[in-house]
Order: sequence, then C-alpha cells, then structure tokens
Amino acid sequence: MSKQVVFKHSKTNRVEIYHVVNLLRNLEGKVIGKDATDTTQLYSEKQAVPSTDTLKGTIVIDSTIGKNTKFFFLWTTSPISVVLYRPNGTAIDDTSLEYKRDDGARTVLIEIAGIAESGKWLYEVTDHQGGQVEISVQSNVREDTQPIRVTTTTSNSLITETPAKTNIYAQVQRGYAPILKADVVATVERPRPHAPVKVNLLDNGAGADFTEDDGVYSGVFLDFVTATCPNCRYNVKVTAVDTDGTAQVPISTFTGGVLPIRPPNRIDENTNITEPVGPFYRVVSGGVIQAPLTIPPGDNFPPSRITDLKVAATSYDNQTVTLAWTAPGNDLDRGTAYEYHLRYSEIFDVFYKDFMNGTELSNSNLTVGNLSSPKTFGEMETMTILMPSKDENITYFFAVRARDAPGNIGPPSNIVSATIVYDDPDEIIIITTESPDTTLDTETTFRFQTTTPNLLLSVKPEADMQSGEISIFLVIGCSVAGVLLVIAAAIILSKYLNKVKYLSDEEGVENNAFKAAE
Repeated sequence: MSKQVVFKHSKTNRVEIYHVVNLLRNLEGKVIGKDATDTTQLYSEKQAVPSTDTLKGTIVIDSTIGKNTKFFFLWTTSPISVVLYRPNGTAIDDTSLEYKRDDGARTVLIEIAGIAESGKWLYEVTDHQGGQVEISVQSNVREDTQPIRVTTTTSNSLITETPAKTNIYAQVQRGYAPILKADVVATVERPRPHAPVKVNLLDNGAGADFTEDDGVYSGVFLDFVTATCPNCRYNVKVTAVDTDGTAQVPISTFTGGVLPIRPPNRIDENTNITEPVGPFYRVVSGGVIQAPLTIPPGDNFPPSRITDLKVAATSYDNQTVTLAWTAPGNDLDRGTAYEYHLRYSEIFDVFYKDFMNGTELSNSNLTVGNLSSPKTFGEMETMTILMPSKDENITYFFAVRARDAPGNIGPPSNIVSATIVYDDPDEIIIITTESPDTTLDTETTFRFQTTTPNLLLSVKPEADMQSGEISIFLVIGCSVAGVLLVIAAAIILSKYLNKVKYLSDEEGVENNAFKAAE
C-alpha cells in the first residue's frame, strides 16, 4: 500500500524554510514515532480561585491519547476541593477511588484507570479562602494511533543585540502530517514584576511565517524589558488547541506497520484533500530565552516585508489592475502599519535595482482601496489601480512596502507584473504574472476575454524583487527554443534527403556501368 499526503505549500524562500525545518527536526525524533507510550502534556494553567465562587473549566481528551491519564491540582494557600466530570456526566470527587489528596504536597491527584473517554472533561475547584491553583493534565498515547504532537523552537535563545527580538515557531502534526487552522498561542513569562505576554502564532505565510499551511506556526516576540537581573530569563510555553472543529489535516495512508513517508515538498493545490482533526489540546515548553539587556526606548522596528504580492485581476476595458497582499504589522508582525508606498515601472531591471526608481501611486490612482489606511497584520489587502495607458504590449511591474507612524519603513515586496496585449477587436489576451517571495514555484495566469470573460489557465513560473527572473521572458524563451528546434529538424531532414539522393545517384551510376559491361 502506498502513502500519499496532500496539502498546500505557498511560495517562499527555501533557505529560510530549511533553517526552521532543521531546528524543528532536531526535536522531532524525541516526540514522533519513537515511543508510542510516552507522556503527553495536555494542559497546564495557573488560575485564581474566587473565594465566593467555583472555578470551572474544560479539558479535551482526544482519540489519540487516554492511557494512564492523570489530573493534577496543586494549591498554594488553603486546601481545595475538586470535582471532575467525565464526558458522560459521571462525577469523580473525594469519595471516588480515583481521587487522592495529599495535604503535605498540597495536591489533589485524580488518576483514570484504563483508557480515559474521549471528549470534554469538566472540572470544578472550590477554595473558600480564595487563592491560586495550578492545573496540569498528562496522558499517554494510545496504541495504533497517529499522535498529535507539538514541537517548538526559537530563532534566538540568547539575545545580545538591540533592538531585541526573537521568532517563536511551533510545528503541529498528527503523525507526520501537518495540522492546519489550529489555534496556537505562545505565552512568554517575563522577569518580575512584568506580566506575561501572549503571542499568536500563525501559519499564513506572512511576516515571521515562511510558508502558508505547512503546519509550522510562527510569531515574533518583541516585549523584552530593561534588565533588572544579571541573567534575565523569559520562559516560553506554547499551547495548540482546537475546540470548535476547525483544524484540518491532509488525508494520508500508511505503509503497513511502518512510520508514514514524508510528504513531498510541493503538492498541486487543486488536489488538496483534508479532514477534520477533531477537538484537541496540547501544551509544551518552548524553552528559555535569555536577555541581559537594556532595551532602548521608542519604536525600533519597521513593518515586516510583504512577500505575497500578487495580481488578483485585470481589466482591459476599465484600464485597471487589481493587486492583493497580506497586511504587515506596525512593528514587524505586530499591530497595524501607518501607510503603504505603492510603485510601478515599465522597466524591470531598473525597478529591481531600486524600488524608488518606480513611479509612485497615490489614492487618486485607485478605484478600490486606500493606501493611507492599512489593515491589521494578517488581513488581506486589495487595491485596484487605474493605469495611465492601455496601449498594446505594455508590461507594468509593481511592488509595495509599508511605513509606520514614526517613519520606520519596511523593505520592498516581491515584484509582480501585468501585461496587456491587444490582439484584435474581438479577442483581448491579458497576461498577468504573479511572483510571491521566491525563486521557485510561482505562477503566470493567462486571461482570455472573448465571449466568455475571466477564463483562467495557469502555467509557471516568474520572479521577484530578489530573484531577478521573469516568467514572461521564459515564455518568450520557450517560443524561441521551439522555433530553433523546428529549424534544427529541418536542417537534419534536409541532410537526410540529400544523403538519400546521393545514394540513389550512386546506385544509378553503378547500374549503368554494369549494363555497359554486359
């Protein structure tokens, strides 16, 4: 039986991908497939228990775990009472055999025999004096299942330079298949008295995240504080959750009895097949970041680079080109930028060397969108531009960058192009090329507007601000190569016919000589 994994990869910088993948693979062997009975941390939270009320919460146990499940409740001040409800509604309390209380260790331990039921387990904690409780849940992986795992790393665990930043990455998988659309959050505990900071980790291919929908969730942490300790430590904890059934996993099969084969680097997006993962909850330690620094005041970071600029639509009749991209943040991936700088040029080489060589576009050039009102990081921007000319065979190249309010400017985006080619009054062929941040796997789209407008055909590839390759030249090159191939074939055929003629003439001479001899 063969194994097939189908999922979507966006276009990206391969060198950066390999950096993150190698970091994560250093941890991978410890958590996937080597020990199907190892312990999985499902839940770990510190919460305040109100003195006049009951603390209530939910813990999800999914179908891949459930062996040797243990619920720990640790109090800090006064003793607590705990009631735990199974998914079927049965209560476990201090009269149950599973319930163990240790006043000396200030803990309540509830240990489930056999396999814990899959579903939502509800807990109620009461402390009449009020206080804090730390809740932790552990469980082992069931046999013959594809375990759900989370592995984490940071781009820099020792911060020695300012402005200080580090990227946090979390790889979420079921077996070897990526889990998509999970809710992943990193909590960074800072030196006292500073409060913890939560960082949303996204798998959208923008900002700190290199590739959309690859199961690696990324975010940037910037909230370092001026060192009041000789070796300040920032503890990172990552939670990956799906409580509403939105998380998906590519459908895959196993080769009998062995670990799944790794999926290929690129899968045709038209063959995406996924299925719901089902509710789950995982928590892992993201390690420690050390930052013995004095943090300079002020806004020290520009908006992140836009890497997925693309041509969304074109209209010859309206003389417009519609561009789309993912909004960057105010500080890299954080917040909302102040404005966009959008430029275009008809000469790629000049534009490629210097973004400022392009002609600047303003809101007066737009029919849709507002360059002065960016959206929050991660949201999609759409701008429709009224071009100055629609004469035949004009290729427009576009790039965009963002600026924050203090004046920090992000780097220019990838370059995309749109070519309007006038063929005849009854048929207009508009060629648009799209190039997100890569030297690989980009798209060229041909739009045929005849009696059936917006008919789309896709081929490959193109270039960006960093690669310097243009797919329109590739199309021309292929055409020239085809002509040369035809010419070469004609030359070979001509030589072949001449040789046949020569042999035929030689044979005729020999026949004549033979007859003369007779």
